[in-house]
Amino acid sequence: MSSKLFPWLLVLPILAVVAIGVHAFASVTPTQPLANYRNDQWHFSIKVPSNMTVDDVEKVGAEEQIIQFSDASANHMFEIAAAPYSQMDVALGEEGAPSSNEDQPANLGIVNVYHEDAFSVGFHRKGIAYTITAVSDAGAWLIPILQSWEFTN
Repeated sequence: MSSKLFPWLLVLPILAVVAIGVHAFASVTPTQPLANYRNDQWHFSIKVPSNMTVDDVEKVGAEEQIIQFSDASANHMFEIAAAPYSQMDVALGEEGAPSSNEDQPANLGIVNVYHEDAFSVGFHRKGIAYTITAVSDAGAWLIPILQSWEFTN
């Protein structure tokens, strides 16, 4: 009797692992369709829930652009600020073009995160500084959007 039971004892743990994996995959798969947002001026694209609207806002008197995203109920909102930047050697007092030594790869890697009154993420690539800002508890729904970020240059 134990020889007939032995194969089932091997199969049951495998079935349990497969079931857990399927459940985990289903829980991270988006439940609503995604839309691709592409910005050629600032050289990036991201995938956002298709129910989000986009409002580009030019900041008056500066080269910075703020792109605002919001769902219909305004429960999920964030903005991306993009602006050219330069770097300064404080010791020499000289300002110059930014170095590409610490630029992001094609997708986001290590970014600077600030948790204060808001959830802010900062990074740069090829002379453009990006800041993404949302309400302080936005991390759970905003991180999958950030994971879809791709630079287009």
